[in-house]
Amino acid sequence: MVVTITEGTITTAATTTNIITFMFRMATVVTITMVSVTMVSVITIATIIATIIQ
Repeated sequence: MVVTITEGTITTAATTTNIITFMFRMATVVTITMVSVTMVSVITIATIIATIIQ
């Protein structure tokens, strides 16, 4: 019983860690994507403004 409970706890802890790690990775990917999209938008807008000014 003790071994089973311990293994279950370890498995649960490992799963929780994996979920947290996954969430951090997803957050990182989302952040990078958002930054990339923002950069592209800024560059595009800057290009359009520069074209209009010229």
